[in-house]
Amino acid sequence: MPSRLSSPSFVVAVLVITQMISLMSVLAWAAIATVLLRADNSLEVAGSLYVVYPALPVAFSALAWFAYRIKRYLPAVILSAIPAAVALVLMVYYYIVGLMSHA
Repeated sequence: MPSRLSSPSFVVAVLVITQMISLMSVLAWAAIATVLLRADNSLEVAGSLYVVYPALPVAFSALAWFAYRIKRYLPAVILSAIPAAVALVLMVYYYIVGLMSHA
C-alpha cells in the first residue's frame, strides 16, 4: 500500500497549505512592524529574531521546493511545516495572552 507522501500531488497540496499559513504570519508581522514603526518604537527593541523573521519562512519554503524537486518528499513536507508550526504556536500564544489581558 503506497503512502500519501509518495504522491506528488498530495505533497504539493501540503506545501501550498503550510506556506499559505507562513504567508499569513509574515503579513501579520508586517502589520505589527508598521504599527511599531509608526509609534516610533524601534523594531530592535523586539529583538533581532523579530527583525529577521520574514526571511525564515522564505528560506524554508525555498528549501522545501528544492527538496520536492529532487523527489525528497518527506524532507520537503518537514521543511515547509516548520515555519507553519511556529506561526500556529505564536498565534495560539498571542490569542491566549489577548484573552488573559481582557479578563
